[in-house]
Amino acid sequence: MPINFSTLSEGLVRNFGEAPCLVHVERQRRYTFREFHVLGNRIVNMMRTRLGLQRGDVWLTILHNDNLSLLGPLTALKGDSCACYGHASDALPQQARQIALVNSRVVFIEAELLPTHYALLSELNQTIVSMDPVPTGFPDVLHFWDLLEGASEANPDITHDAGQDILSLRMACESCATDAVLQYSAQTWMAGTALHSAMPGSASAAPERFLHLGPFARDSLALWCLPVMFRGGCQVTLNAQELAPWCQVLAQERITGSYLPLSVLRHLLQLGEAKRRDWPALGAVYYSESRGRTDGLAELLQRFGPLFVKVLASAEHCAPIACLAAPDHLERYGQPARLTSAGRVLAGIEALVVGPDAQPLPAGQIGELWLRSHAVAAGCLQAATTQAPSFEAGFWKSGCYARLDAAGYLYLLDRMNNTLECNGQRVYPAQVEAALCSHPQVAQALVRGAPGEDAITELVAEVVLHKGASLAAEALQAHLAERLAPHERPTRITLVAGLAAAAHRGTLLGNTR
Repeated sequence: MPINFSTLSEGLVRNFGEAPCLVHVERQRRYTFREFHVLGNRIVNMMRTRLGLQRGDVWLTILHNDNLSLLGPLTALKGDSCACYGHASDALPQQARQIALVNSRVVFIEAELLPTHYALLSELNQTIVSMDPVPTGFPDVLHFWDLLEGASEANPDITHDAGQDILSLRMACESCATDAVLQYSAQTWMAGTALHSAMPGSASAAPERFLHLGPFARDSLALWCLPVMFRGGCQVTLNAQELAPWCQVLAQERITGSYLPLSVLRHLLQLGEAKRRDWPALGAVYYSESRGRTDGLAELLQRFGPLFVKVLASAEHCAPIACLAAPDHLERYGQPARLTSAGRVLAGIEALVVGPDAQPLPAGQIGELWLRSHAVAAGCLQAATTQAPSFEAGFWKSGCYARLDAAGYLYLLDRMNNTLECNGQRVYPAQVEAALCSHPQVAQALVRGAPGEDAITELVAEVVLHKGASLAAEALQAHLAERLAPHERPTRITLVAGLAAAAHRGTLLGNTR
């Protein structure tokens, strides 16, 4: 099916013309839908005529949220070259790996990063475009706004094959070592936008003013950018990644919605600026938590009320997968098992839990989660690695053990390659870690297997306590005895000052944070 994003963008101008479309907090740049449409046209026309980017070429971003949002999907999809979204906070070796994998020609970068990145980008033969004035000492670096001078405001008027033309790329998991690069078509983006209408309860309407915190290039860009714009909402970007300025912007910009990991939201409980009465417009805080942890959630609900909506997403599925609506948090309050679910799988997504024979299992049984919708990525650019995501008959095979209950709630247990066999029984380390972290004095936990007697794997756990907390390992064992079966309990629990970065296993589903 043909699709033209210049035409779609013109439709947004007709519907919402002078309404606010995009706000950059730190730079105080504000664009209406009409202004952003024209700016997007100029950017795409500049890319084509002055940077020579055509279909088949790839460009990469190494940007903070505000500059990156100028090159977001509503701009990029008007053009015929392919975007690969990275973020300024990504590590330099990771960015070098991205460039090598996607074979990019042009890199858009923050001026402040040129001293650390210039030599590498030059060595990789990248055309370097700085989003701000270029510091001295980098004579061949181009300035973004200089390039835009005189660029045509006319619609690029490029038609894509919605299902075939690959318009953006993304690392399958930015936090993992896998070199798989996911491909998104126009269909992928549009299906993700449509699935937002299937989110239940308070999540059914896109927020009118949505605040992005954290690396925009990851879940926030794919999940919220087009859905917010297509409903006439305004996106507000914040480069700072701390909660104190987030709280201030909620009030100053009358924000109605935002999206954060639960691990970040927990810090609101220690933050003096976090007072709901100062956020009169806030209607929903969407959060992610794929490992089943609920610690801090009860306190957040008690302090701020029914604001919270859990959303499950993944890089391999460019849209919400499941949602635990705000009413679910209240109706199931006191029933932790339901709160540990990822929520109900959205209508429009085929979700199967399959056994070793790839046949669907009845409700309640554990198997591998397979997902299919038009929002599933259009395969991998790099598929040779054994860690690459697997696709079959349109399904994304998640590599994650899960179960669906009779009411349609999805429970993620652990990645299949993390799962352990202890004394002949399967153990999901993520579930054991969640049980450990449900103790109010535990901040972090890591569970792994270790050789035991007769080469039988035993469970061992490392636990980090909250600052100032004091707790004996025996007390934790008693805590687990109320929550886990005997074969799921670690034989050794060690209290440590911190977990080694190398021990971090990432998240269950793709890039869900």
